[in-house]
Amino acid sequence: MTWIIIVGLFLLAFVPLLYAIPSPKQRRQAKIRKRAMSDGIRVEVMYIPKMSADASEMVNAGGKLLKPKIECAAYQFILTKPLDLPHLLLLKTHEGDKSSVYQIFDGWGVRNEGELRFFNKHPKLVELIVTSTSRLPQDVLAFEFAPNKISLLWRESDDSESVYQGVLGILREAKGYFEDSENRGNRD
Repeated sequence: MTWIIIVGLFLLAFVPLLYAIPSPKQRRQAKIRKRAMSDGIRVEVMYIPKMSADASEMVNAGGKLLKPKIECAAYQFILTKPLDLPHLLLLKTHEGDKSSVYQIFDGWGVRNEGELRFFNKHPKLVELIVTSTSRLPQDVLAFEFAPNKISLLWRESDDSESVYQGVLGILREAKGYFEDSENRGNRD
């Protein structure tokens, strides 16, 4: 009986320590995020609306409406000079989405008419994003444009160096678009 108590206390003391040890995936993510920081990119965990939520995710058992969200990593270029534009979130959509999304191009859309008007007035930006999406990993879920940052939000399921380089290149292209003097002040 004494041995059972000793083994039980031992397990009680050391099992929680096993949860503190990072998994191989967490170690890979930490390595690539550290690399991103050295390249001038800030990585932040964010939540975006889940566009493909089913009915069970939208209402709980008590009938209360829920806002389903997806956790993802936002790789962000912080801008030194603020842009004159509203906060924009371009979301990846899926076939059969029942959410109210205004489609910008095939598979991507925005949540409100203000964002739709902005993208309609900036066809060069839409063209840049369209060409970028073919090079993106499948788990990229959104582009975010704000006055002080440009972000690409993804789940990091493929955290290889080549995928990271693609993400970095696309962020640089988007930053270059807004740093171009003719695109800088177009808010509408």
